[in-house]
Amino acid sequence: MFKLESFSSQPEQITPGEQVFSRDAVDQAYMDGYSAGQSDMREAQLAELSQAITMLAASLADDEARRANLRAEAVAVLMPLLSEILDVMAPVGVSQRLEQALSAELARLAERAAPLRARISCEQGLMAMVRDLLDRHGLDAIEIEQSQSAQVIITLEGGRIELDPERTAAEIAALIAEITQESASWKH
Repeated sequence: MFKLESFSSQPEQITPGEQVFSRDAVDQAYMDGYSAGQSDMREAQLAELSQAITMLAASLADDEARRANLRAEAVAVLMPLLSEILDVMAPVGVSQRLEQALSAELARLAERAAPLRARISCEQGLMAMVRDLLDRHGLDAIEIEQSQSAQVIITLEGGRIELDPERTAAEIAALIAEITQESASWKH
């Protein structure tokens, strides 16, 4: 069954110039809506930023674990080669001590790798909130810089292993000299 409505009756007429709402009421409604929209936007930005920082913290932790495994694998791959070279070049007693010293030096060099660096760029008004979120996640090493953009930009910079071949060679030569000198004094 259908119910039909009659549109033949005239709606109440509003006379021209008659205000339904006062100008103050309209302005107040606009300001209330604007404030609510701003507040909702800030809350949404905070939730999104918090989620991004949580993902950043997890990513940094995962990457550090992955990089530690890669460094350990690199040292493990080099050790048999180093052992063979030392067996050929040095007497047995000296080669074992030298192998231990070089192994420790390789592990130390591998651990000197700089971790990933993160930087967050945001406007001045968000810097305190970003710092608070970073502190909650224990991410003190992340740099925060001010930008003119209303966007929050998170930048990751890859870590690196810095090797100074001359310094490394000098340290290894000093180790060899120390071990061979000790070995020579044992023979006399």
